[in-house]
Amino acid sequence: MTASIGPGAITDTSGNPNAAFTGNYTVQGCPPNQYSITNGTDAIVAGITDTGNHCDDCDTLISLPFPFMLYGTTYSNVNVNSNGRLDFICANEPNGFNNNSCLPVSPNQCSYDYTIFALWHDLRTDLGLSGCSTWTNGCGIFTSISGTAPNRIFNIEWHAVRYFSNVYTADFEVRLYENDPGQRFDIIYGASTGITGSDTAGVQGPAGLITQDFCNALPPQNVRAPTRCQYASVQPQHPRRQQRQQLPRLRRRHQRPLRRPARRLRLRAY
Repeated sequence: MTASIGPGAITDTSGNPNAAFTGNYTVQGCPPNQYSITNGTDAIVAGITDTGNHCDDCDTLISLPFPFMLYGTTYSNVNVNSNGRLDFICANEPNGFNNNSCLPVSPNQCSYDYTIFALWHDLRTDLGLSGCSTWTNGCGIFTSISGTAPNRIFNIEWHAVRYFSNVYTADFEVRLYENDPGQRFDIIYGASTGITGSDTAGVQGPAGLITQDFCNALPPQNVRAPTRCQYASVQPQHPRRQQRQQLPRLRRRHQRPLRRPARRLRLRAY
């Protein structure tokens, strides 16, 4: 957005309170509480602790090892969902499978606001299904912790199979970051088979705030690392003085050893 700001309309309150800005300005920023996506590469960090989620169309409430903030709201627990979501508001099952739904999504048992859609598809995490032999610990949702406080990462990994054909599998992970100023999370996609549509990835917040990565498409095998927009910078085109705030950069990684192009999520000004 470019705005023409008249003399005296903007005053520098941090450097020289008496200095006025004149000229045309390009305002860089993104809507409050909005997420954006960029590419990167990384490997899935294996989940170790079994959350107990072994079912079709179900949520399991788990405690977070540290407070995590999403869209400005802090949570100490989350519902891990067999259909590839993190439900922060409520257990949004039954009937919470994807039905060719792109974001934003209408309420089911409750609102889908404050939901991370890692790989939203009609999946199952039951034990003993044919595709579960892909993993030594079988199907389910498993967690682990990387790093040390106050900069830990909580890894949540899905070992799931498709509802319509249990031979097809999906391995993906969400990482929640402790004390990250951008309220960062990553989504890493490992190998998935048989999913060509009826899937969605992204994040949905309050009041229609959404960031959609893909919908009804072949899932990529790389990472998504959304982060909340925190800062904006004003860059004068013809300034007497120039002040900038650097936007935090986030890495988006692709699962190794695939080494395919991946995207990065970072704060971006519009």
